[in-house]
Amino acid sequence: MNSHARHRFSRSQSMNPSAQSTPSASQLPAAASRAADRSAVLCIGEYGADDAAAAWAVEYASAHDQTLTLVHVIDPQTNDDAHPATQAEVGAATELLETTADHIRFTNRALDIVVHVSNGNVHDEILRLSAPETLLVFGAPAGPGGSRARNSLGITLASTAYGPVAVIPAPDAQARQGVMAAVDGTETAMTAALFAASEAALLGLELRVISVWREPPIWQETFIDSRTRNELERGNRAVLNAAVDRLRLAFPSLAVTGLLCHADTVEALVSEAQSASLLVVGSRQNHGLRRLLLGSTSHGILTSLPAPTIVVGNVT
Repeated sequence: MNSHARHRFSRSQSMNPSAQSTPSASQLPAAASRAADRSAVLCIGEYGADDAAAAWAVEYASAHDQTLTLVHVIDPQTNDDAHPATQAEVGAATELLETTADHIRFTNRALDIVVHVSNGNVHDEILRLSAPETLLVFGAPAGPGGSRARNSLGITLASTAYGPVAVIPAPDAQARQGVMAAVDGTETAMTAALFAASEAALLGLELRVISVWREPPIWQETFIDSRTRNELERGNRAVLNAAVDRLRLAFPSLAVTGLLCHADTVEALVSEAQSASLLVVGSRQNHGLRRLLLGSTSHGILTSLPAPTIVVGNVT
């Protein structure tokens, strides 16, 4: 992103002067208390758990002091005969999960772990486990050229789940800190920002809120006078300020900063999230056939995956 296309607003960039140590879960607002109640479900394929996703899910469940559920689905559609799972197949899958659980318990003795094996369509079976208080966790190893499969299970479930979905990239050497959330003036984005704030408050991390704007597409190929452009920027800055103020009001002990960018939305979010410990984005989810479609911004981020990313849906 070009430096001249990036704008920081000094008021929203500054940290909350009243920021203090993170309060206990009982002292947090309702949204933060829900963060403490979230459990994690790690989805495991037939060849075992994705190492990065497993490590992230263990850390998440431990930090939230919640149960970690290891899930494996025996999908008859992947068998040549398309037959229901046999007792031997269920036994092998259970052994796989128990072995994984024992490995995790060896270094995380206080963590409560349960295993769950089911038989059926993998998407439908995992969808049954999704809920507002449950975080589904998927690995997303990079393919050729560094991109993720556009039809991967994690990306698909992000558009259909009834609760938040985390997609975890392979680890890298990047130093990471803080939680980042994107806002755009919609309630869907604000729901995701409140989710991000509750996570940041619980984990004792700073929250960085980003708003990205561009001229309407129909204007991008035409000349725009400075007055009109400044009005657009002021309007988007007001959106950012309102979001930051709302988050600071809900979480008075949380350090919240704001960043306004004039750039392509996906490019800006991917660039800014390179150093984030966690990126949270909203995605307006729908019923029926429209539930199969993930918003273009969320989809673009998940296929690039600059950081561990949680998609928070707003089912309509």
